[in-house]
Amino acid sequence: MTTCFRESVGQMLSAWKIKRSMKPGSSMALPPVAEERPLSSEEEKRIRFWVLFWVRIFLFWKPGICFYRSYTLASVLRKRGVPLILNFGCRNWAETEGRVRAHCWLTLNDEPFEEKDNPKLTYSAQWTSSPENGIRYWIKP
Repeated sequence: MTTCFRESVGQMLSAWKIKRSMKPGSSMALPPVAEERPLSSEEEKRIRFWVLFWVRIFLFWKPGICFYRSYTLASVLRKRGVPLILNFGCRNWAETEGRVRAHCWLTLNDEPFEEKDNPKLTYSAQWTSSPENGIRYWIKP
């Protein structure tokens, strides 16, 4: 639990720094997928529980925690050999009355990971992909 706490908090801080420093045209990357032995489903479930617990505890006051949740979970699990992909989706400006509407989620083997609904139903067009850094971008046409 201590390692999960330390790693979760460290990755949340990384996500916070990334979100605060992102400028148009800049990029980011996730940690590479480690070539470790596959996690047991019990180990993965325990890690997911603690990462999500700490994200909710530290960011309970912040709306739209999807980036922090997704980045932290992807970073921690990719370091343990789980090849998660971080997805960013953005909606059409006209549809959202000039306000940016976006969502961040994870996929594992092209299936949503830790999501109630399938974001691909909203963000249906893949705009670009960077497999080497584990990130995909989607739009809603």
